[in-house]
Amino acid sequence: MYKSLGSHNEHQRLAYEAFQSFVVPGFFYQKGLWSNQGTDEDVITTYDHLVSELNSDETFLEEAKDALGGYQLVSGADARDAFHDALQIDDDVLAYTKQILEQKYDAVLN
Repeated sequence: MYKSLGSHNEHQRLAYEAFQSFVVPGFFYQKGLWSNQGTDEDVITTYDHLVSELNSDETFLEEAKDALGGYQLVSGADARDAFHDALQIDDDVLAYTKQILEQKYDAVLN
């Protein structure tokens, strides 16, 4: 939406990207099920298989629609890569975010 509004300045770009950098991963991963490092590979494989089965079960998807917001479950290496990508914040956006937190909320971050 922001980009479709036409002209925008650097402050607006940074504000939009900062918002996206925190809201998107927070929304997408708030209902995650995570395993500890060292979890038996058979457990992870079984979980991946079950997620795949649930995503192809129309009854489950319909009943879980409100809880999942219409999204399918995500599992495996694709989720790992997407999660890693979502946590990458450009240095200028991070600096902008720290500046806003310090100036507006007296929250000093190192």
